[in-house]
Formats: sequence, C-alpha cells, structure tokens
Amino acid sequence: MKNEIGIIKTIFRYPVKSMAGTEISNSKMGFHGLEGDRRFAFQRVEDKSGFPFLTASKLPE
Repeated sequence: MKNEIGIIKTIFRYPVKSMAGTEISNSKMGFHGLEGDRRFAFQRVEDKSGFPFLTASKLPE
C-alpha cells in the first residue's frame, strides 16, 4: 500500500556551495542525493567559528 506524502513541483541542483542553484527537469537519485548536486565543500582549517566551510562571500573571486 502506497501513501502519497508530497508532490515535487521543482527540482534545483546546487553544484557549488553557496552559489545559485539551477532548475532541472529530472535527475537520478542515489545514496548521496541528486546526481550532480554538491557533495563536498572546502574546509578552512584555521577557522574555529563552528562553520569552517568556504563560501562565495568569503572568496568572491
């Protein structure tokens, strides 16, 4: 027996952390989520703020 739990209206893929997402019409789903979506981020080793990940605001170029 299947129960509907929701409807997907739009899918966005975010290939780069903190950058704009791109709308896609379909995607393969795997253990790590959507194919092509980001899985990794650069970590700033010296940052002890609790959020040590590199974002576009920290390095806009």
